[in-house]
Amino acid sequence: MYNLTDLDSTEKPFINKIVNDLGSNFVIGALGGGMWEAIKGVRASPKGHRLMGGIHGFHDNSLKSASKFANWNILFATFENVSLKVRKEDDVWNRVISGVVTGGLLASRGGPREAIKSGLVTGAFMYGMEWVSKLSSFALEKAASVVKPLLPFDLED
Repeated sequence: MYNLTDLDSTEKPFINKIVNDLGSNFVIGALGGGMWEAIKGVRASPKGHRLMGGIHGFHDNSLKSASKFANWNILFATFENVSLKVRKEDDVWNRVISGVVTGGLLASRGGPREAIKSGLVTGAFMYGMEWVSKLSSFALEKAASVVKPLLPFDLED
């Protein structure tokens, strides 16, 4: 069982991280999902009513998208923290394991086959995202270490 007294003083408590993730992911889901639903509303509306169709699409469906996104991310953050506490090391595999469990749990209503398939796809996606993150940080590190070329003249004159 997770115990808040076992934390280091530098470590953010589990419940604070979950609540913080819940709020920020709800907002991200509302904005991203709202824009997606507005575009769908514009495209589905007849000519001359597209603006109102977009507004209605945003208004009617953005909260659904926000709650779905927040739900997914709250489960992911919970499983990531549990994985971190059980394994006692912070690495890529915590996020991959969390993705597998979250994807499988959310697809479990479709049966065991769908749960396994969704879990594996989500885990592979999370591993890919970690790989892209490492590549981009490596590229940024390389770009930051480039030395300024020496110019044959002084720019300050």
